[in-house]
Amino acid sequence: MKKKIIIGSANFNQNYGINNNNISKKEIKKLINLAKKHGINTIDTAAAYKDSEKIIGSLKFKKLKIISKIPKIPFGLEKIKLKHGSIKLFKIH
Repeated sequence: MKKKIIIGSANFNQNYGINNNNISKKEIKKLINLAKKHGINTIDTAAAYKDSEKIIGSLKFKKLKIISKIPKIPFGLEKIKLKHGSIKLFKIH
């Protein structure tokens, strides 16, 4: 059975978690580079995670799969056009 590891982004540039950790943009880039080196290329994020989506997009990594959660399904969702890539899956948060 193949196991899948996904990077969580709730503490990307904001305090989060049991230790109230905050990961800077510089450290996020290092983390993603290290993960990709080991075959991990999926990040879980959400609009509720402050600037995490913006930070991930600004790093312009190629071949990165992003899973995002949205607060509700907006009208006209099928018409969204992205600058880089496409959205494969939406999760309601």
